[in-house]
Amino acid sequence: MPTLQKIYQFFLSYPCPVCRNIVNNKKNSICDNCLDDIILFQKPICPSCGGEQNGILDICQKCITNGPFQWRKATALYKMEKLGKELIHIYKYSKKHELIRPIALLATKQLQGKLEDIDYIISVPLYWKRKFFRGFNQSDLLAQIISNETGVKKSNKIIKRIRNTSQQALLKKEEREKNLKGAFVANKKLCENRRFLLVDDVMTTGSTLKEITNILLNAGALSVDIFVIARR
Repeated sequence: MPTLQKIYQFFLSYPCPVCRNIVNNKKNSICDNCLDDIILFQKPICPSCGGEQNGILDICQKCITNGPFQWRKATALYKMEKLGKELIHIYKYSKKHELIRPIALLATKQLQGKLEDIDYIISVPLYWKRKFFRGFNQSDLLAQIISNETGVKKSNKIIKRIRNTSQQALLKKEEREKNLKGAFVANKKLCENRRFLLVDDVMTTGSTLKEITNILLNAGALSVDIFVIARR
């Protein structure tokens, strides 16, 4: 390879943020090999959770079991399996913030054409103590990049977490819903007559998203849409 071509490739090629191999000329782009190990959701899609539509009914079996949900529609990026699951654990618990951006870019592509009437992008808030010890809110970082890429405003003033709660992953469905009661409060003035995209990292039973959605709607929001990276 000629020397000038090597120099050109070095400066205009970027490593995959997952495997670190130099693969293309797009910064923060996950390579094809890694994408093959992330199980992106394909049509038909369940409109209630954004996951796979696995039956003949309007919504999937998981939503029949865990619903009904009051949000307008939901979008999910991939299954909580294989490399996709590993990526969430790495950036969430190992503080690998650099993985947020490539995931958010995939999210932005998935959300294309779905944000035309959204007034604000918001994220599921962490209680201040948990955010302090973790050092960041993973859902908020995701929401910020989606906002930057789409031009839809993001706000941290819409919904607040006012009570600490036990980790949802450790609880059963009934315990999850009880655990969240009184944990969030909405700014009614900022909610009235507005439409929101609520962002979180993972949806299991949907209890957290369900609780926040109901609070927003009761505070006067016109609608709430949901986006999650992964659907269990």
